[in-house]
Amino acid sequence: QQGNGPLVISGSRFVGNTSPWSGGALNCNSTTQPCTISGSVFSGNNVTGGYGGGAISFFQGGVKTITNSTISGNTSTAHGGGIRNYNSPVTLNFVTLVNNTTTTGNGGGISNTYGSTTISNTIIADNTDTGGQAPDCSGSMVSGEYNLVENLTGCTFASGTGDITGSEPMLGSLADNGGPTQTLMPMPGSPALD
Repeated sequence: QQGNGPLVISGSRFVGNTSPWSGGALNCNSTTQPCTISGSVFSGNNVTGGYGGGAISFFQGGVKTITNSTISGNTSTAHGGGIRNYNSPVTLNFVTLVNNTTTTGNGGGISNTYGSTTISNTIIADNTDTGGQAPDCSGSMVSGEYNLVENLTGCTFASGTGDITGSEPMLGSLADNGGPTQTLMPMPGSPALD
C-alpha cells in the first residue's frame, strides 16, 4: 500500500505468498493512509529478508487495524513472524495470532518497534523465535481487555480486565469452522472460552 488512498481488506484469504522484503502477504507502508483488515486469514506466508513481517508489515504512520482475523503458520527471517509493526498505531480486535515463527529476529507473533499495539479480545500464543528472547511478542502492547497472551518474555504488557497470561490456549488446527474464512477453534477446557 503506497500513495494517497486507504487500503480496506475484508473476507479475504492470503495463503502461501512469499516476499523478499517486507510483509510476506501484505505491506501497509503509507505514512498517512489507514490500512484496515477484517474477517480475513493469513496462513503459510513467508518473508525472506528486509524488515520482516511474515504475514503483514506495518510501516510508520497511518492507522492500522485488524479485526476478526486469523494469522497463523507464517514465517519471517527478520522481526515479526506474523506481524511486524514499525512506528505505527496498530489495533487488533478479535484476532488469533498463533503458530508463527521468526528465525533470526524478535517477536514470533508480533514485533513492535517504536510503536505500540492495542489488543482486545485477542489470542497471541504458540509463536516461536529462534533464540526464545521474544517468542510471542516484542516491544510494547496495550490491553484493551479480554486477551490471552501465552508468553510475555521480551514484551511489555500491562494486563487489563479479563486478560489471561502464561496459559496455553488449547486451539484446534486451522479449519473451516462455519465462518467466512478458516479459524482455530478453542477446544473443550480452553481458557479462551467465554
